[in-house]
Formats: sequence, C-alpha cells, structure tokens
Amino acid sequence: MPGRRTQSSPAPSLDPGAGLAERAVVLPDGRRIRTVVAGDADGPLIVLEAGMSAPAACWPHTQRELSAHARTLS
Repeated sequence: MPGRRTQSSPAPSLDPGAGLAERAVVLPDGRRIRTVVAGDADGPLIVLEAGMSAPAACWPHTQRELSAHARTLS
C-alpha cells in the first residue's frame, strides 16, 4: 500500500515541545507506539486519544495545560 509504514521503518519524531516528553513503547510483538507524557507521576492519569479527524499532534497545548493537575498520556 502506498504511504504505509512497515514494521522496520522508524516512526517519525514529532517534537512535542516544552513540558512534554516523547517516548517510544515497544510491544511484545515488536511494534512501537509513540507516546507523549507529562505531569506528576503520582497524580491521576488522563489519557488523550487521537482518532477520527484529530491526529495526536492536536494534543500538545491541551496536554500541557492538563499536566499541571494530573499525569497525561497521549
């Protein structure tokens, strides 16, 4: 399929900006998931999911604001 990434191709790095940290999670079957985390590790967790017409790149501003009060993962 045109434009489809293979498992061997690296995911593009998207700089999430100040206050957010990008991390790659490797699943047991070798697939990688790009995550962005922020906030206090001891606080409640808010998960922000991309989907429909909103890509993950839409979350940084909201995630930065929420991370002042909770852990965030997108």
